[in-house]
Amino acid sequence: MRKKLLAITVLLYCTSMMYAQVVTVTERSQLPIGSMAYHPVLSQDGSQLLFTTDNYYGLNLYDFSNQSTQTISTSESSGYKPYFNIDENSIYYKKVETKQARKHEKVMCFNTVHHQTKVCENESFIPRLSNSSLLRNNAAGVVAAYTKNLKLYIEKQGQTISLDPLGNESRYIWGSLSPDGTKILFTATGKGTYICDVNGTVLSNLGKLNAPSWCGNDKIVGMNDRDNGDFITSSQIVIKSFDGHSSQVLSLPKEIAMNPTATASGNKIAYHTIEGKIIVLNIK
Repeated sequence: MRKKLLAITVLLYCTSMMYAQVVTVTERSQLPIGSMAYHPVLSQDGSQLLFTTDNYYGLNLYDFSNQSTQTISTSESSGYKPYFNIDENSIYYKKVETKQARKHEKVMCFNTVHHQTKVCENESFIPRLSNSSLLRNNAAGVVAAYTKNLKLYIEKQGQTISLDPLGNESRYIWGSLSPDGTKILFTATGKGTYICDVNGTVLSNLGKLNAPSWCGNDKIVGMNDRDNGDFITSSQIVIKSFDGHSSQVLSLPKEIAMNPTATASGNKIAYHTIEGKIIVLNIK
């Protein structure tokens, strides 16, 4: 009997640790834009947010300071994984044009101060649009981490270096660099989501966590989604500790919540619901 009680106690303790509170939500609100919106991307300081349609058509910018919305692009695919540069004054996105029945892709740069758009002449930005963080100063020398064609890459001291943290030529998606530039978040298809250092040494295994995003340097937010082969039947926004031992559901029980984004400091998270609502959480 004592052994049975001890086993139950250990099980309850482990369960409580797994679902321990990671953060406290201090405010929950819906982005007041009056239309359906999807795929949010927060600026690193949380002052602005990019959003698009469910099929990535067009790109819009929301400013939290005055609750204003500005259209950046109406182009096809321009809402697919845009990003803010480190100075928060530049937004990079893709523009697709069809000429003579062929599609041509350009990388555009929108200046949020002067409200001007120009073609980005540096084509190296194209792979970074898949998911990246750009840094001014970084002791490790890594300025970007991203995935392209199921490979994981970093950019270090002007060189592009391929990493294979799990070996056996694993297939990688959703690669990104931590805000402090010392760790890489990635998902290996069929294996789960992991964190490694900039040399490719695995630091932690987070288990299943789709569309993961850094939330500060020591927390990761992502989604736990399920589908029936045709469409998504359920999806929760989940935040996990760096080591993966603590996990907390942030979305509401009745929400089908997807594609979270977070600030560099980890004080704000945004995600969209399947109905096209963008929910913003202030956390501490």
